[in-house]
Amino acid sequence: MPSLLLLASVLGTCVLGIILARFAPIFLVSGENIGWIILANAIVFVLLDFGKVGFRLLIGDGAVEVIKGDGLVEVKVEEESDATKELKKKMRYEVHKGAVIAEADRSPSIEVIDTKGLIGKLRAASVTDGFIRSNVPSFDVTMRSMVAGRPAGGSGW
Repeated sequence: MPSLLLLASVLGTCVLGIILARFAPIFLVSGENIGWIILANAIVFVLLDFGKVGFRLLIGDGAVEVIKGDGLVEVKVEEESDATKELKKKMRYEVHKGAVIAEADRSPSIEVIDTKGLIGKLRAASVTDGFIRSNVPSFDVTMRSMVAGRPAGGSGW
C-alpha cells in the first residue's frame, strides 16, 4: 500500500506546477499544452512502473510478504572462547594491514650486491642506513639564528 502522505504531496506539487505554468506571467503555458504534458507524464509513469515491476520479477526480487509488526527478529548470541576471539582479531588485523600497507612494505626485502665490479664494491662499502641526512642547516635553524642575531651552526657568543 503506497503512503497516502507521499501520494498527496506529489499530486499537490503537480497541481501547484500546473497553476504556476498556466497563470504565472513568466510562463503563460496554454491549457492545451498542459493537457498534453499531463497525458505524457501519465503514460511515462505507467510504462516505467510496469518496467520496474517486470525487471524486479526478472531478477527474482519480486514482491515479498509484508511484515505486520515492528518486532525484531531475535538473534542467537553464541559465546566465543578467548582463543577464537584472539584469532578473529589477528585475522582482522591482517586484512587491515593488507589494505593499508603495500605488499612490498609488509615483507622484508633483501638485496644481493655483486661486489665484483666497481659499483658493487662502492654500494657494499656504503655505511648509510637508507636515510639521507644533510649537513646543511635547515631553513628553520637559519631563520632562527638570523632572528637571534648570531650565525647558524655556532654559538656566536
